[in-house]
Amino acid sequence: MNFRNIGIQNFARNVYYIPPEKYLLNNHSLVEHARFKLLYNELAFLYELVTFRDSKQETEFLRKIISSFKPNAKHILDVGCGVGRHAELLCKKYGYSVMGVDISDKMIQLAKSHCPSCKFMKMDMRKLKLSRYFDVAICMWSTFNYLSNPKDTKSFFNEIHKSLRRTGLLIIDMKNYQKDNLQCFFRQAKDDSYSVNLWVFKRVIKNLGEGVYFYLIKKLKTGEELFALDQELNRVYRLEEVSAMASPLFNPVKIYGDYSCDVEFTPNRSNRVILVLKKRKN
Repeated sequence: MNFRNIGIQNFARNVYYIPPEKYLLNNHSLVEHARFKLLYNELAFLYELVTFRDSKQETEFLRKIISSFKPNAKHILDVGCGVGRHAELLCKKYGYSVMGVDISDKMIQLAKSHCPSCKFMKMDMRKLKLSRYFDVAICMWSTFNYLSNPKDTKSFFNEIHKSLRRTGLLIIDMKNYQKDNLQCFFRQAKDDSYSVNLWVFKRVIKNLGEGVYFYLIKKLKTGEELFALDQELNRVYRLEEVSAMASPLFNPVKIYGDYSCDVEFTPNRSNRVILVLKKRKN
């Protein structure tokens, strides 16, 4: 059975998996791997249902950081914006002018439908073509970890530096791989149209984090079911590595260990590594 059997049009794949060893051997960019993930393409309609993220908490945290270190900020660039969950709240609740960029057509389409007040554009974070400057740039969840080789990271920091106003902020959010390297768990989710059983298996191979996602999707109206297998590959970075890569263009301001300003980063205990960086003065 494929996606067309359950009435979802234009879906040609239900499996996406590439042996991680290919990336370890030839150092291909993980941006290109992420470009073709099912969750960013065929399964994009399930994104909000299956990702289990607290957008309100994360956005409140961002607001506090911005208020503390860039209180007069008005314009925010959301890099790897996905469906626009941060952009929407930053705009509607806190009044910021937000532009989101993402490499996925599907993500941009969903973001535009969720928040017409923001501007969203399909764009590669390594090759930004922006006609304005921003006070703050945010790069949340696994987005930075798709930048898997020196060429990628150098391009990213250069592009963000060019896009920010003088002493603008860059906030980078990453999973803390020093805390745990192996996870297996099961989740269930349901809305008016679909129920989803999701099995997740995560591991670290050398400097590569792999997540394998097994979906059992049920269309509630007809009872028809679909199995899908998707893959996530991330470059594992330590705080020291990212700080060193950013240092020619950005100064460190603060490091947090979770989506709370009360939680400072602790290498073996924190869930996240959240860096607040400030653009160096020319």
